[in-house]
Amino acid sequence: MSASCRLGIHVSVWVLVGSVAVAVADEPAAAASKPENLARQAKAWASTAHSDQYSAGFACDGHVPAPGSRDDVGRAWAARGNHHPDGAWFTLEWPEPVVIAEIVYYGRTAFAASENWKDFEIRLDDGPDVVHQGVLSGGHGPQRIVLPTPARARKLAIRFTSSWGGPNPGASEIEVYATRPPDEALGALIPVNKLRMDGSGPPPPPTVEESPELVRQVRAAQLGFTKLVVVQRHHIGASHVYTYHCEGQRDGGGLFVYDVTDDSLTRLVDSSGGQIQACDLSYDGRTIVFGWRRSTDA
Repeated sequence: MSASCRLGIHVSVWVLVGSVAVAVADEPAAAASKPENLARQAKAWASTAHSDQYSAGFACDGHVPAPGSRDDVGRAWAARGNHHPDGAWFTLEWPEPVVIAEIVYYGRTAFAASENWKDFEIRLDDGPDVVHQGVLSGGHGPQRIVLPTPARARKLAIRFTSSWGGPNPGASEIEVYATRPPDEALGALIPVNKLRMDGSGPPPPPTVEESPELVRQVRAAQLGFTKLVVVQRHHIGASHVYTYHCEGQRDGGGLFVYDVTDDSLTRLVDSSGGQIQACDLSYDGRTIVFGWRRSTDA
């Protein structure tokens, strides 16, 4: 895109491949694979739950809501309140014994950074002995709990005896493994002092330098496309998700076809008297549907 363009380019783009349009989305690099998460096979229950929408089973569904997202209803386990003199129990039971070597705990951070459990004890198969105990940190992301020796058991019980003070502590996810998951497969814990609790998720990754070889392939049309449909507009700084179409509008920009082989732009629609929010392209690449608010007085 020419450096002289002063308006932002909307990040959703469409690729024109011959006469067929293909949507392009950000794809993370292939991550190292985890061993099987045994918690997904177990029946889960807890001694306390804030409501049916925060029952224990939701901590074994494979989802970890973003910090500050306020979006963990039906996706996390939360206790009812933070006063539990006898501890809060979280239990997993399997039909047959499994090997338990490591537990990975993800704190509950969708509403507050402090709704993580802190001190814990682990027991197996209703035995009276504590096989492991420790202290969890505040923050968002994986925390490893490694048993001193891998054990076979049908039941795993975690007794949480304290929290970091949040109103309804819990877990976004609790995973169980027979072998150690690679560090790169789990990711890293983000401590409380580095959390962004605005729902935008973890801090952005480091800037990735452009690949000259990839640029060469794009320019040479070796990736199966030569053109993108793009929206040029100012950033929309709405205060709520449902007001983006009418709040903080700044007119300008337009709808363009961008040729990746020579950086040329072909204007399809001039929105200098309004703002285009986004666009969609039909599967055959012939029709574009877009949202256009004609002026700030509309």
